Amino acid sequence: DKCVLNVHFKPSSSAVDLAITEPVLNTDNKTGELQLKLSNFDRQFKNLKNVGVQYRFSGNTQWTDLHTWVTDKSDSLNTSYDMLPATGDLRLAVDMSSDLSYPEGNYEFRGFTTTPYGTDLVHVYSAPVAVIKDMTRPRNLFTPSPSNGILGYGDELAVEFNEDIVPGYVGDKNVIVTAKLNQQTVSHEVAAHLSRRGGGAHTENPIFLNGDFSTDFWLNRETMGTVLQLGVGTNVFSLSFDDEGHAHVHVAGAELVSHATVPTDVWTYCVLSYKASDHTLNMLAQWDTSSERLFENEPVSQTSTEAIHYSDDNRLYLGPVTAKIHDLSLFSIYRDVHEAEATKYQSKDNYVYGLVNYWPMNEGHGSTIAD
Repeated sequence: DKCVLNVHFKPSSSAVDLAITEPVLNTDNKTGELQLKLSNFDRQFKNLKNVGVQYRFSGNTQWTDLHTWVTDKSDSLNTSYDMLPATGDLRLAVDMSSDLSYPEGNYEFRGFTTTPYGTDLVHVYSAPVAVIKDMTRPRNLFTPSPSNGILGYGDELAVEFNEDIVPGYVGDKNVIVTAKLNQQTVSHEVAAHLSRRGGGAHTENPIFLNGDFSTDFWLNRETMGTVLQLGVGTNVFSLSFDDEGHAHVHVAGAELVSHATVPTDVWTYCVLSYKASDHTLNMLAQWDTSSERLFENEPVSQTSTEAIHYSDDNRLYLGPVTAKIHDLSLFSIYRDVHEAEATKYQSKDNYVYGLVNYWPMNEGHGSTIAD
């Protein structure tokens, strides 16, 4: 029997392997860096020209050169090119923190080698490695179950998020369940410190006080100054205290000044409520065993409230005043000041009727106050 073999030469290049230490970039990765390693390539491969890394966004058919190591110094003029070291694996740290350069999503990375054959360049590629960039934390869509916030015997906790939670990545490092007792006692041990030198805290998002509203908080004031102000240079709403402790409230350009005063250097509970239907303001202050009705059904000019023009800056500012403050609440309803003070020693939760914003200010460090 005869066996005929037809053999032809197929040009090639060195094989190469790509490894990525952690192919998922999420909030655990503080730097946004991806660590890559190229290995198992043959430096002695005849006429080897370069070794490099390419990537592409999921769904893209075109690969983009990321970095290249070359064997000929004349090829290393490009900023993304380096000379191939004589020994060892090749390591590369890729900064993917920029959402402009690297949008969140799925990527593929691969290593390659190049060897010329005649006038052609022959490329050999490693197996692609999938990479996921997801730096945005999941957000819950609806009110967690039980919706009333009270967990009874045998009840289950249920939370629905805006994206799928991958089971393989659910662990004690990235899924943390915390709890607190409803209506915990308010403590003065931790508070936000405000300064008269300015640069006080402000909300990240705008706040609009349309119709009824009320606010309450605990304040330990050392000096005169502004405690709350909606926007900078606006006349929509502000609360301040003068040297003698009189409360000054600006509502829609109208200024109200209390006859009673509030002392300094003592923790004081303050609650202020505005009723839009009859344009009246009420405010109560309590400290130790004292209680002062700073404003009682104080009329606010209807003409002024109807002439409110909201500015571009509708953030709520704290200060400038030298003081400590905590448990600041903002409601979209009118609250009777005496009913409010009945729960002044209780912290609030998501289920308090009319509550729009609540800043406990119990972080104890840093420059961010959580709502």
